[in-house]
Amino acid sequence: MGNCEEVGLQSLSLIPNLWRRIQQRLSSPFFYADGYAFLLAMILRGSLLNHQTNDYRYYLEPWYNHLQTQGGFFALKDHFSNYTPPYLYFLAIVVTFLGELPKVVGIKLITFPFELLCAYFAAQCVKLKFPETPFPRIAFFTLLFAPTLILNGSYWGQCDVIYTTGLIACLYYFCRQRENWALIVFGMAVSFKQQALFLLPLLVILTLKKYISPMAFCWIPTVYLLAIFPALLLGRPLPDLLLIYVNQANTFKHLTLNAPNLYQWIPNDYYAIMAPLGIILAIAVLSTLILSVSRSRVKITPPLLILLATLAVLLMPYFLPKMHDRYFFAADMISILYGFYFPPYFFVPVAINLVSLFSYFPFLWGVEVIPLKILSLVLAGVMGVLVYHLRIALAETAEQIPWGDPR
Repeated sequence: MGNCEEVGLQSLSLIPNLWRRIQQRLSSPFFYADGYAFLLAMILRGSLLNHQTNDYRYYLEPWYNHLQTQGGFFALKDHFSNYTPPYLYFLAIVVTFLGELPKVVGIKLITFPFELLCAYFAAQCVKLKFPETPFPRIAFFTLLFAPTLILNGSYWGQCDVIYTTGLIACLYYFCRQRENWALIVFGMAVSFKQQALFLLPLLVILTLKKYISPMAFCWIPTVYLLAIFPALLLGRPLPDLLLIYVNQANTFKHLTLNAPNLYQWIPNDYYAIMAPLGIILAIAVLSTLILSVSRSRVKITPPLLILLATLAVLLMPYFLPKMHDRYFFAADMISILYGFYFPPYFFVPVAINLVSLFSYFPFLWGVEVIPLKILSLVLAGVMGVLVYHLRIALAETAEQIPWGDPR
């Protein structure tokens, strides 16, 4: 009985401390500014929710209708979508529990929590470098107000923020030297979208530099198999579930679908030749990056990790054929981290995000404000800056910051 009383008294003693912390938070000059900024971000998103794009009409709405008419979760046994099951689970939740909402609103609400989670992990990454400063808070709202983040989910109805959240969480856990968690969240990202593999060159570099164990890669297929298991249990054939990404890759026969990359300069008449050659070129470019870093004596520090991640998610969609305009989304978000880690290069995320924003215009509004060929040249220039920065980083081995050090 005495122990219970002691625990009760200790619990009561925490109340004044908790109250003081609440008072400090309420008296902080940032509290109300954060609240107003968050409210503005939500209002801005809410104002876009009713807009319907062709992607919604031809893909998302029919998927929603199929789930609605064929038994909700039980419809997951059917092959009615070219997306992986994890996204369809969320769609089934919306159909089942939020069916009273307009379809387009319910679908777009799926991305809201992930936008907040993406901004949170971005802030945590910045906090490793700038603890006890306003910069993590600034990073949070910088991501939350990023134009392509707002347009991608709330206006377009796309879900690229889900896999990108996994990629940024992966970077955070690598910075904290938690390789298992890093590869688990990377596996989650891959289970939503194959574009998560754009970060793969970084993982190969970390493996060759012996920062992560090759056995840790087992987490990726394990997480994917766990992600598809509910659909398998409901009756969807295993080969169908395993070949989703293969079938996606064969959907379109275009060198580029408004992606501001190399293939803006090559007519689609050369698709049969350039599609395989483009894959070979991308492999060659990425192999050069991997070998250059892995053979150097430089230690992979959190700043260098962010630099390599930014370069990887830019190089992949730039040199690979058959890319869409949205496929630079991960580069948009991760480059913001790069800007915080390397303030003199602040123009890099600005340029990347603006290029992505203008590449959305042809599909969303049917107008090419800046020619996509010009945008591809701007991205080429940005990659040149990043490669130059990497050369400097590889040459500077004197002052190395250990992993997890918040400096």
